[in-house]
Order: sequence, then structure tokens, then C-alpha cells
Amino acid sequence: MFIGQLDNGRAKTKSWTIDVYVNDVKVKFAIDTGADESIIPESMYNKLNLNTSLSKTDKVLHGANKSKLECMGKVDVDFRANNRSSNQSMYVVKDCTTALLGKPAIEALDVVRIVNNVEVEKHHPKLFSGLGVMKGEYNIKLAEGYVPHAVNAPRKIASVPLYKIIKESSKLLTTFITPFGRFAYSRMPFGITSAPEHAQKRLAQLLDDLEGVEVFIDDILIHAPNQDLHDARLGEVLNRLDKAGMTLNKAKCEISKKSIQFVGHIVSDNGILPDPEKTKALRDMPRPENIHDVRRFLGIVNQFSKFSPKLSDLSQPIRELLQKDKQWVWNEPQERSFNEIKLECLSGTCLALFDPNLETKVASDASKRGLGACLYQRQQGGEWRLVFCASRIIIPSSLRLEVLDFIHEGHQGIVKCRERAKQSVWWPGISSQIGDLVYKCHTCAHQAREVKEPMMPSQFPSRPWERVAADLYYLQDSTYLLVVDYYSRYIEVAKLTSTSKSSDIIMHLQSMFSRHGIPDVFRSDNGPQFISSEFKAFSKKYGFTHITSSPLYSQSNGEAERAVQTVKGLIKKSKILSSTYGIQSYSPSKRV
Repeated sequence: MFIGQLDNGRAKTKSWTIDVYVNDVKVKFAIDTGADESIIPESMYNKLNLNTSLSKTDKVLHGANKSKLECMGKVDVDFRANNRSSNQSMYVVKDCTTALLGKPAIEALDVVRIVNNVEVEKHHPKLFSGLGVMKGEYNIKLAEGYVPHAVNAPRKIASVPLYKIIKESSKLLTTFITPFGRFAYSRMPFGITSAPEHAQKRLAQLLDDLEGVEVFIDDILIHAPNQDLHDARLGEVLNRLDKAGMTLNKAKCEISKKSIQFVGHIVSDNGILPDPEKTKALRDMPRPENIHDVRRFLGIVNQFSKFSPKLSDLSQPIRELLQKDKQWVWNEPQERSFNEIKLECLSGTCLALFDPNLETKVASDASKRGLGACLYQRQQGGEWRLVFCASRIIIPSSLRLEVLDFIHEGHQGIVKCRERAKQSVWWPGISSQIGDLVYKCHTCAHQAREVKEPMMPSQFPSRPWERVAADLYYLQDSTYLLVVDYYSRYIEVAKLTSTSKSSDIIMHLQSMFSRHGIPDVFRSDNGPQFISSEFKAFSKKYGFTHITSSPLYSQSNGEAERAVQTVKGLIKKSKILSSTYGIQSYSPSKRV
């Protein structure tokens, strides 16, 4: 059982004491919402003469500092305040100076109205129902030079030209196709690259000017030195969210808490502690068996660096195993380092909350293996408490080249190597030295990625059958000629009797041209059927420009290559369908 009150040095206000009639005798109580029971000092109990007798109790009471209180007994009395009365148990405690009104009596007498999810939902019913719509519009900004592209269903008379999509409102950029037509999102969907940044920006703009309110992505943290100010700030935040059209997930809301999990830490009125999930992972982690385990262990330990200035020094024996060409040997120094690091990280050091108005000092220390620094602040009670820790490894000049080689061990780029070094080591000029090392690395230079030239997109035609592409493909023991229109993506396929003769291809092209007209541009690969003198004479006679793709670079005829894949898939599917007996193999008219 917890009994006690938080005394942080702030001036007591009248709002935190109350006069309560105990068996019709007036008693001044201090309101303590954290106390599980109501207590009264033995000296005060004797003076009041309440005409009641003490009864023995086995309940153990503890104060705010977890010290055991000497309980003389309990008495059942009638409490009366705020036009309410309630029969409560009151405990008589020796060596106590103030009568405390505990949580059960506070709730029964309606002394403090607890701000909880029910009260909040009552005042803001729309804030916790349905999906909200943040007021205002969002304009999706495309990268410079980007051209939106869509594939229309084949049709002889095209609808709206594709380039007009740029001139439509932003929601048309999210258009998607279904069997029932095309639809566009009216609200920002998941998957838009700029969506998280925009949501964070809008939420920050909405709440940034409020004191005691912190916004991180979609989490809102509200803090205050007392309950009244907390409730006022909470009310202002909820009002703004309500007016902005937003809604909250009631199941994820935690209101009026003295301790809360936030961004991987436990934040309370006493300070900051690491998340229990992190400490559990470290506590249950077995002894490293190889280099990979060592790196994983040090990665977890690095998350506790702000809580201890000793970690760089303590981890030195284990970090030695990561040196290049170092033989794996786990001896007594490594075992001792492993246990000491665990003990240091799990010791439960609680960081005080930083207050810019308090006296601050920095303490630093150094050894042959590392640097450590601590930031302290003098609390209002005169005690110096730890606020933040930092540590770095000292690298002697003679070992810096070896450390640079270790940083660049995976042959990553300059940015990644600098980020890796920033986590643990530093010396003057290390950034430029890392850059020089990467530039002069022969392995990186030899394996450097070849920068490809950007592909030049084909100019979109102004009408159907103005520009076409052709290709040959082989499927199911037969060769086919495929022709696709660049404008409508319309495809025609013809089965060839001979793959080596240009005359067979010319015959099928003549048939297609008679139906759709002669194109201005005809694109194909460098197959012998298309570069023969017979085909050149055919193109000259019909008056179209014949363009061939670059050798060994089929991407330049990508329209035809993509159409071949589509047609092959359709033919294979139709073969499976036609082999099915019964009603599925009939046409729609036959089914009727």
C-alpha cells in the first residue's frame, strides 16, 4: 500500500487542502490523490477526541520514499464535505505531521474530479467517433520534369489526352483502375511519399504555440507541473483538434497519468527511464558467441549511453574483438566487461527532467580508453541530479589508421562511414580523413557503380496509329508478328508461316495498314527480316520512317517488348480456359 505526497518545493496552495468533518469534528486534510488510504497523525487523533476506538490492522503502509510507516491502528468514521458524506476507514500513523485525504475518500466526497477518458469523451463526443477530416486541402507537388502516365484501355477513338492529367487537381494524381471504372482518392492515401511529413507539419502548426505540448509524428504529449494546469492544457489541445476536424483513437489515449511511455522511454514526474522492453532485451541477451553477436550487443548497449558515462570505458575489452585480423578469444576481461555493462545499464539510473531555470554543471572525466561527461542540475531540495550522459572512445594517433580501416571495412560510402564513426569515435579531422580514405580506396573505385544515362522517353503521338512498334515472338511452336500503337496501346497479332522471309511480314503489315492507315513512324529491332533490302523498299514505297533499336539494347523498343509479355499471358490464360468443359467454356450469348 502506498501512502505519501509529492513535495517538489513549490508553494502550497489552498486548492490542495480541504476541511472535512470527521464524525462532526472539523479536520484540515491535505489532498493526496496518490495515497491509497486516508491517514491522520497519532498526536492529532488524540487531540480531536473523536469518541472512537482503534482496531488492529495487518495492512502495511509505505511513504513516498518507500519507507515503512508505523501504523497504530484504524478507525471507521463518517467523512462529510461538499454536501456529501461517506463512511471511510482512517489509519492512525505515528510520527506523521499532516492528515492526508486518500484516493477513496477523495472520490467519494467529489473533492477532485478525475480527468479521464469518460469525462473527455463527454465534452468532446465527435472527437472519438468515426474518421476525422483535417480541414484544408493538400496540394501534391510533383518532382520537376515528372510527367504523370496512365495506360488507357484499347479503343479506336481515344478519350482525354494523357497530358491533360497535369492540369487536373491533385487528387487526379492518385487515380487507380478497377473493373468498375477509374477512381481517385478524395483524401490523402497511404503511400504518398510526402504524407508523413505533411501530417507532422500540420499537427505541429496546430499545437506548436501551446506550452507543455510536444508533438512527435502522430503522438501528442501534454505535461504540466500540477493537475489544474494539465487539465487546462488538455482542454485547449482537445478543442483545437476538434475544431480542426480530427478524431482520436480512444483505445490509445492515456489521460492524467504520472508515468507514460513515449519515444522509447518512460517519462514520469521523477524523471526519465529506459523502456522496460529495452532493459528486458539486454537482461535476457546471452553471452556473444561471434563477431555478429558482439555488434548486436554493443548496438543495444549504445541505446543506454545517455544513462551512464562509463559505457565507452567498460566496453573496451569487448570492442577489441572487432579489430581487423583479431582472433576470437573470449577471456576473463571480456566476461567481466560483459557483466559490468549489464549491471551498469540495468542499475535503473533515472535522469532528471531538464529545467533551464535550475543551476547546471558539467562533470567530465577521461582515461586512456574513453571520455565521459555528465550534465547535472541542482534540484529545489538542494540535491544534484543527473540529467544527461555522453561518452566517446579515445583513439591514439598510432591506431587511427587501423580504426579508419575498420570504419570502412564494409566499403560503404562517405556518408555511411561518417555516420558509423559518429556513433563511437572522434578526433580532429576525422571527417576529412574518412573522405580521403573512401576516395583512395582501390576496391571502391574498381567496383564503383556505373552511372547509366537516363532513358529518353518517346514523344507521345498526337493521334492513333501515328507511331507503331513491331516485334517477333515465339510461343507454342509458332512464331507471331506483333504490332502495337503508341497512342492507344492497341495490339494486333499475326501468325507467320516463315520466320526468315521479309515477304511474309510485309504481307501482314499491308493487311494491317489497309485497316488502320499507314503510320508515320515504324519501330522494330535489328532482325534480318526488318533490315533486308526488301523491307527497305517496302518502307520507301509506303512512305513511313523505319527506326531500328540499338543492338543489344531492347529497352529502346520497350513498347513492343511490353506488349509481347501481355499477349503471351493472355494466350496462356485462354488456353487454360478453353480446356475447361462445361458452362465456363461457353460464350456469354450461349450461356443465356
